[in-house]
Amino acid sequence: MILAFQESERQAHADPLVLTANTTLTTKQCNDNRLIRLSSAGGIAVTLPAGSAANEGRLVRFVNAGAGACTVVVTAGYGGAGSGSDTITLAQGEMSEVLCENSTWYANHHTAAA
Repeated sequence: MILAFQESERQAHADPLVLTANTTLTTKQCNDNRLIRLSSAGGIAVTLPAGSAANEGRLVRFVNAGAGACTVVVTAGYGGAGSGSDTITLAQGEMSEVLCENSTWYANHHTAAA
């Protein structure tokens, strides 16, 4: 029974969330290892919830599948050493992984192949 629950949870986390307009994500939408596909011709902004104990260990992956530049905005708890907010800009074909560790979001930004 436990195995079946774990398998269904993994499947739920594997389903990508497709965003086509400016969005502020909730903690629930930031499921561990969640893929968020940004798809807009004009670009969009996605705001992560503040880094907090509730988001500890969450890994969110963003990929820009649209033509417009997209931004991932961290309003609080970005980078460590008391850093506040920051923005990650993703061109078409780029991706970023954002991890919350100890109430702080850290980003790994991958640029598109040339």
